[in-house]
Amino acid sequence: MEHRYRTSTDLIAQLAAALEAGDVMGVFYAQTALVEELGDERALAVAAELLARAGWAEDAAAAEALLEERRRHRQGEGRRLG
Repeated sequence: MEHRYRTSTDLIAQLAAALEAGDVMGVFYAQTALVEELGDERALAVAAELLARAGWAEDAAAAEALLEERRRHRQGEGRRLG
């Protein structure tokens, strides 16, 4: 588990550095790796926060909207199964 945490931390640092540098492809690759490592919703939440901190407000809002959409969808699935 410690390896996974260290990996996630490294990916978050990589995403933050790419955001700061304005490296769009770096942001894309780091976000993709975070989704693989953390799972979709957690990665979106991390990305939205980092995007907002880096001043990428439009992208942060899009990530937040996607996160909310996924949560609503998941809740709807739970109701249908229950």
